[in-house]
Amino acid sequence: EIQTFPKKLGWHQRFATPDGKAAPVPSKVEGWNAAWVEKKERIRNSEFRAREFFKESLRWKWSSDLRGPLKLPMSDNLSGFRVKDFMLEPQKPAWEKLESLYGDDEPLDEEME
Repeated sequence: EIQTFPKKLGWHQRFATPDGKAAPVPSKVEGWNAAWVEKKERIRNSEFRAREFFKESLRWKWSSDLRGPLKLPMSDNLSGFRVKDFMLEPQKPAWEKLESLYGDDEPLDEEME
């Protein structure tokens, strides 16, 4: 009841635009899959079609995950990529931050004369 209350009163947002109106339907882009169609036609018309299909199948694996793409590349190009944390200013030790609070200007031992 509480979850559906705003929707019943018409308070919920229907569209994800700033003005709350429906976004225009995008126009279709010609040739968006031209490279894919050309590759499939090349494989289909090749003399050694089975070998081409086999080589293409070695590049992909099927995903068992319910979300995301069904077909994944067999080898990930970014598998060996590591993010290194380069800092322009090295982090100061914790005692330097607190030194102004707990710092003592007077020496511990007075010098004996």
